[in-house]
Amino acid sequence: MIKITDIVSILGLIVTFLTIIITFRQFKKHRYEKAKDLYDIYSKIKPLSKNVSDNYSEILIILSSFVSRPLSIAEVEWFIKEPRAFLQLELFGVIPEKYIMIDLNNKRFELTPIISTVRNQILDSLKVIVGFGGLYFFSLFFIAIIFNFLIPNLNEMIKFLFFALISMAYFFILNSYSNDVSNAKKLARWSINLDV
Repeated sequence: MIKITDIVSILGLIVTFLTIIITFRQFKKHRYEKAKDLYDIYSKIKPLSKNVSDNYSEILIILSSFVSRPLSIAEVEWFIKEPRAFLQLELFGVIPEKYIMIDLNNKRFELTPIISTVRNQILDSLKVIVGFGGLYFFSLFFIAIIFNFLIPNLNEMIKFLFFALISMAYFFILNSYSNDVSNAKKLARWSINLDV
């Protein structure tokens, strides 16, 4: 005799399998749409690149959907004319300026001196961890004082939610920093050689 738990287990497996298939298809669709958007932007910029200095402001407006930092005329020309550089434009656009730069002479991305060596990366990481860690503990201390002395009758669950929210914000900031440094390293390893 078939038990209800067996049916529920089978249904759970089917739902899990269908969810994986749907997620995979959505991921492929999303990648295709991003590539299409990148191509649309490239096709808009390519005619303007014949005279970058005259069309500089219009090109910057088109590129602003990917890059928030200011690009020089030489950098814009490099992204347009270098075959594979335009593919890295979106990643370059999300990394803070203090971590990555363009070396136009060698035609590649380079880490800035802040994180160019392991020692500098450790020092920069410590600054972020200590700086935001101090802010984190100060915030926890301040909220604990408010909860215990100014609002002593507050529900324990609400207190817990406040502490959890502050903790999540702290770990979100650390994760964001870690992603920025990781993406900068990834882009710096991605070296462009015209000879290849």
